[in-house]
Amino acid sequence: FYFSSFFFKYFIINLYKIALRKSSLIFFQNEHDKIFFLNKKIIKFQKNQVINGSGVDINLYPYTQLPKKINSNLIFSFISRLIIDKGVMEFIEAAKIIKNKYPDVSFNIVGKLDASNSKSLNQDFFDQHLKENVFNYFKFEKNILPFIQKSDCIILPSYREGASKILLESASVGRPLIAANVPGCNNIITDNFNGYLCKVKDYNNLAHYMEKMINLSHEERSDMGKNGRKIIEDKFDINLVNSEIIMHIKNLYSI
Repeated sequence: FYFSSFFFKYFIINLYKIALRKSSLIFFQNEHDKIFFLNKKIIKFQKNQVINGSGVDINLYPYTQLPKKINSNLIFSFISRLIIDKGVMEFIEAAKIIKNKYPDVSFNIVGKLDASNSKSLNQDFFDQHLKENVFNYFKFEKNILPFIQKSDCIILPSYREGASKILLESASVGRPLIAANVPGCNNIITDNFNGYLCKVKDYNNLAHYMEKMINLSHEERSDMGKNGRKIIEDKFDINLVNSEIIMHIKNLYSI
């Protein structure tokens, strides 16, 4: 609700206050959300814990060696709901820029258009760029692992996240990432280590980092992917996250 109007946000905040009033413990997926709730006096300081997202099953998303190919034939993939707040328009506009300079680079969009959602990507805009071969489109599927494995880089220029599941899953597979420097993304990506953080709502800056990724050697991209996998194993493994949640709950009721 961060992008809602003042009155709608005010309404939602008060609903949160009512709903969470009697909660004994509240979990947040990133520090920024916790600070927001504290500043708005929705919760009290003693009633919250920050955990590393919802975690990712590293066995369901196993490390897979990055495909070795000519740099000009890389595949960038956007895998998400096709709504404005996910940055899909920035992805398409940046893809157009890169396509003009590197015509053999491919861009995949995997997701669902939802006309009933007021923030859905405009159908005419989508159809026009699809017709112009700016990107390849694949409808949403439950099993996205093959799309991740075939990609050289996963991109999510989202305006805000809790803890992006697609970034967690892609890092687990060993793919370098590019995402907007916003909460829910910048706690998963360490800039220039397992990917790049671009400016939010800035397709030119996104295109800059796409080109930077293209100009890396295969070994450099592969190292980024390995770094991402290590981050997942150390911080975001679902077993670690679940164990932390259970520990906090046990501590709560042992007092």
